[in-house]
Amino acid sequence: MSPKGTQKAGASAGALRAAAEERIREYQTLRDAKQYAGAMYAGRLAVEILLKCLICKTVGQSELPPAMYVHDLEVLLY
Repeated sequence: MSPKGTQKAGASAGALRAAAEERIREYQTLRDAKQYAGAMYAGRLAVEILLKCLICKTVGQSELPPAMYVHDLEVLLY
């Protein structure tokens, strides 16, 4: 994986899922430490990565389609 919260080209759905689970653990740790800004950031990344996992499943691909290498919710949903 690339730096935390990002994925490199050709990221597999499994690698994306693992990254999302790591972001969720970070969210929980930061929330418990009352570091709410960091928790919100990690939580947002987890949601984005899980959405990308769902896109892989929906389009029947084992890797994220190149058109989905964005951080734009509107592009991801439409």
